[in-house]
Amino acid sequence: MELRKVFLVSLVLVLLVLTGCSEDESGTAKSLLGPDETESAIVGGNGWIHEVVANYNYVYLYLDADNTYIYANLDSPEATTPYITREGTYTIDGTTLILGACTGCDGDGEYTIEMKENGNEMTLLLVDDGCTNRKGELPGDWQIIED
Repeated sequence: MELRKVFLVSLVLVLLVLTGCSEDESGTAKSLLGPDETESAIVGGNGWIHEVVANYNYVYLYLDADNTYIYANLDSPEATTPYITREGTYTIDGTTLILGACTGCDGDGEYTIEMKENGNEMTLLLVDDGCTNRKGELPGDWQIIED
């Protein structure tokens, strides 16, 4: 029985390393990239895409270096015209992303960023957000938009 436990723990640790995650002292998954690397990995570029509802609702998120963001809903990942666009300001402190008020959202939203080591994928985890739209659409796995 003890050998089986050792094997299972080893397997879980290998899977965590392969997926780009580790655990802190509390057992919470965290990004393998440091806070400075996290910010530089997600700001600028072509933006990020997230599938909210399979084959129906996608969200585009672009974080500009001037601390403004665009958050737009698309019918497909290839769509060039969003059906809703929201804009606001943001701050990043380590792996904490604070999105300021935008159209339809009066207050701030706080999310934890977990970057994958490859820099092409991230997960946004909801910490606190009074905006029904953002907290229903932003948490989850995101892919960087390639050229």
